[in-house]
Amino acid sequence: MAMMTSPLGIEISPATTSLANQRFIEASGIGTTIRPDFVSVTWSAGGKDNPGKPYDLIQQLERNQLQVLPHLTGLYKTPTAITQELHELTRLGVKRVLALRGDVNHHQRPTGYFPHATNLIRYIKQHSQLKIAAAAYPERHPESDSWGTELFYLRAKVQAGATELFTQFCFDVPTIFRWLDRIHIADIRVPVVVGVLPLTSQTRIQQAEIMLGHPLPMELKNRLAVAQTESELRAIGIQVALEQIYSLQRVGVGVQIYTFNDVQLLQTIWKTIK
Repeated sequence: MAMMTSPLGIEISPATTSLANQRFIEASGIGTTIRPDFVSVTWSAGGKDNPGKPYDLIQQLERNQLQVLPHLTGLYKTPTAITQELHELTRLGVKRVLALRGDVNHHQRPTGYFPHATNLIRYIKQHSQLKIAAAAYPERHPESDSWGTELFYLRAKVQAGATELFTQFCFDVPTIFRWLDRIHIADIRVPVVVGVLPLTSQTRIQQAEIMLGHPLPMELKNRLAVAQTESELRAIGIQVALEQIYSLQRVGVGVQIYTFNDVQLLQTIWKTIK
């Protein structure tokens, strides 16, 4: 079956120094041998700002004429801070952002201005010309009590100004397809990019289960359990990710690969799919 054209991008994170960003870009080949349709750049994790503010990394990627998609979180930000960030991103040449509520940090008090992603999306729409992407969850957001609630808030994001959806990773492709049917029936008609997370180690498996809030599918766990060494586990995890990418591309769904700034992982996957 011929694959339909769909965007293929990667997610990376800023380092703490400009030199470290430069070395990562050069070592990985991003912008030269590896030219994704977009590069998603994380901003914070666990409710804390990354000490390596993304501006330098974004600037280096823009110089390589790549489409950069910075993450922008609102839960602990003021309107003034968001406005400053929007101005800086626009100055750097950014055309679109991924608007997120942000992870909850129990040691920090939300400002109250952007309690939900919808509030942030609406503010960005009113105060910039940037295109806006929003997050989506094929297995429902952990805080959603029903699909009715999930689809209500997802539709609200689109109505507020989001023009594309980026999903949390999900290891069950049929579940992703059922979710695509759900949003279609709910008349949510915007492009979708699905996150793919390669399970390259036991640590990554544990992280994935914590982020998902439930164990991996039993079929996948059994497949990974065959590995006798970390290198075998890594190889199986990459193969699973490749199979998922192919399945999504066949139906024209966009893909974002979580790289964790793993140069070897990125090069291995890119060499295979390109």
